[in-house]
Amino acid sequence: MSNLKTAIILFLIISTGIFVRFSDYHKFHPDQDEHYEYFFLRKMTPAKIFKRDTMYGDHTSFPGEAILHYIPMRLMKVYVGAERDESVYPYKDWKKSDYLRLVIPKIILYFIGIIIFIKLALAYTKTRVGFIIAMAIYMFNSQLIFHAFVLRPYAVLPLLAIFNLFLCESYFKNQSPLKSISLGLLIFITCIYHAYGILIAGLPLIYCMLKYKKWNYSIMIYFLISAAAWAYYASYSTFGMTPNAIQKVDTPFRYMPAKVMPFLANLFGDQILMMIILPFVSFKLFKKHSLNYYLFLSIMILFPIIAIIAVDLKTSYWILPRQWIWVMPYFALFCGFTVDGSEELE
Repeated sequence: MSNLKTAIILFLIISTGIFVRFSDYHKFHPDQDEHYEYFFLRKMTPAKIFKRDTMYGDHTSFPGEAILHYIPMRLMKVYVGAERDESVYPYKDWKKSDYLRLVIPKIILYFIGIIIFIKLALAYTKTRVGFIIAMAIYMFNSQLIFHAFVLRPYAVLPLLAIFNLFLCESYFKNQSPLKSISLGLLIFITCIYHAYGILIAGLPLIYCMLKYKKWNYSIMIYFLISAAAWAYYASYSTFGMTPNAIQKVDTPFRYMPAKVMPFLANLFGDQILMMIILPFVSFKLFKKHSLNYYLFLSIMILFPIIAIIAVDLKTSYWILPRQWIWVMPYFALFCGFTVDGSEELE
């Protein structure tokens, strides 16, 4: 396959994926959950942003969304403060363009995320076929499409996952003070953005330390400080400790059947991608691979998904693919380098 053909295929994959995301937004957004977050954010005040008791859901006592959207909401003049009535600027009267302006920060981050993911895919795959497979899964994953621009944390979590892995790889390959500060700042932002932040920041760090057999005290100090900030916000919420009052009377498998194929379809993106790629991945999966290959599979993919499902089962919370949406870019990379046989992950 020539460079020109690869470039054309890549352009078609990316442009189609972007088109599908905006089309999906016009069809399905904003939804009820976004409605709820909108009314929460528009009453946010600077004094309340960093308080741990500011909650609007089981996972969302963290300030990430409020930080990201506070200034755009002020500029759009939909910010009303804590004392104003929620009936002002009624949500149902919003136009699609109003909502799209509100999520501009996430759209910008998304396009940056495409560039960073391309860099990761090029680094992790050794053939054009593997690279194209990784890009196809990333761009056509149904969960990543649906949540791309939502007024919910799930739009940002996959991007934080991509950024953390990219900076960890860059730092441990060639350490420098600037990279150390940048990675430390990203780890802190990730940890205070969402309850899953501790995993999103911590797992790439663990993987890269084991992969490159390097240890750095400054990064560990950054992580411990960030973990303390994460614990501050996490300690207010009882999620993961006790069953949810509403959902404990329902089955955790209401939206996610306890079957292998629907689970794999969500990871691949949809049924068609799964049917095309799964045979190639399955064939190469059981070949002998390097330690780095199994480290990536176990640390970056299997562990977080198993841990999340285990907590859901313990607390009777609905098992939803969006909970590990940030693992899906890693799965795309995994399929790419599995198919092209670049198991050394140099």
